[in-house]
Amino acid sequence: MGFYEYNAAYRPPIPICQIYLGPGGSEATFGPMEAVIDTGADVTVIPTEYLNQINARRVSRGRARSLWGDARDVDIYAISLRVNGLQIPALQALADNQGDEIVLGRFVLNRLKIILDGPAAVTEIGA
Repeated sequence: MGFYEYNAAYRPPIPICQIYLGPGGSEATFGPMEAVIDTGADVTVIPTEYLNQINARRVSRGRARSLWGDARDVDIYAISLRVNGLQIPALQALADNQGDEIVLGRFVLNRLKIILDGPAAVTEIGA
């Protein structure tokens, strides 16, 4: 099990974990990096800067819709990701050319056992 303290820079504090990234089909070794755990997001979002650093390959373009209903065109990349020892060698992630935080969505989170202990402000992750 991995234990991660919530990031208190957010109000209210937000659950996070440490991850490693790599290009799709390769071992994820770039990191560790902080990622926000977002159970309301479908997909994982990675800043374009990090995708360029790991030489991730753009596989397509799509349209992403936000919580408020607005939509924008996005690039979709093939990546690998490792969280708490679980290696996910083939995963699609949306590129974010405006933000600087990694957001883990349910396509990753549904592969993990996650306990969000809000009162203790700690996330517990098991594979």
